[in-house]
Formats: sequence, C-alpha cells, structure tokens
Amino acid sequence: GIGFSVVDNPQLNGVNATASKVAQIVNPGAQWENLNFNLDTPVSFATDKLIKLKLYSTVSVPIKLKLETGGTPVENDQTHGGTGWEELTFTLATSDSFSNLIIFIDGPGNTAGTFYIDDIKQASGTPPPPACTTTTLELPIDFDCAGTDYDSKRTDGGIGFSVVDNPQLNGVNAT
Repeated sequence: GIGFSVVDNPQLNGVNATASKVAQIVNPGAQWENLNFNLDTPVSFATDKLIKLKLYSTVSVPIKLKLETGGTPVENDQTHGGTGWEELTFTLATSDSFSNLIIFIDGPGNTAGTFYIDDIKQASGTPPPPACTTTTLELPIDFDCAGTDYDSKRTDGGIGFSVVDNPQLNGVNAT
C-alpha cells in the first residue's frame, strides 16, 4: 500500500550527504504497509547479525525490519528520531538465511508521509553495550553494567542466577 520510486537524494546532509539515488517511500498512513524486497541471493546470518540502513524522516517513527522465507522469521525494531538522515542498526538473533527483507515504517501506526531509505547493508559486529554510569545497584536494573555486583546484592531464594547475553533479541527487549 505504499508508493515506491527511486529518486535523486533530495536531502544532502547528515549521514547521507552524497548525491546519489535513494528509495522514496510515500506512506499513506494505513497500518502495516511495507517495503518488501525479494532478494535474488539470500542473506545469511551465520556470522554477521546486523543490518544497517539510512532513513530520512522529519518525524519520530518506529521502524520494523523483518526477514522471512528461509528460516524462522526474525525481526527487530528501532526508532527514527525525526532528525533527517539517520543510520539505524537492527540486530537479528538468528543464524538462518532469508530471501525476503521487509521494512515497516510505523507498522501498526498511522503515520503518513514521504520517507527516504538508502544504503541497506549487512554489517558485522554487535552494537556496543549501553554506557554504565554507576556500579551501585539502583533502578533501573538492566543487567548491562559489568562493574555492578548483582550477585552479592540479591537474597538467595534457592534459584539459579547468572547474568547472560540476551538470548532473544526481539520484541520489546531487542538489545
């Protein structure tokens, strides 16, 4: 349900200041409209777990990247801040290969407008962990600060406890 065309980059600034062709997406504001690319060569996530893309928007909007056809579908959500060109990084917790790459701009919402996408690519590495500003245990507790001694601050309830990497990078906890 979206309009799609390849146009000259209309906004030469920020992370995409190069004169080039970009995808123009005209989002009518319906729910779950999307841009679906059926890739000729499936993309494998055996080692590299990131997809990066540049997106231009003047409104803050959630972006969902979903991969299908080839393995158990996987998705990740990021939020564009509405500040023009931004590079978004999607982490996909899978080792499968996929031939369909789907981009939802405000998937369940009704945001209408014209958006631009460029430089969709697979990248290596993992996003850096959030910066820790303290080693004391205080709210919020997100288990991401290596300098915090979570173990000595808890009451033993007879259960096993350890801090591990997030095994399910999706939904509301995609980091």
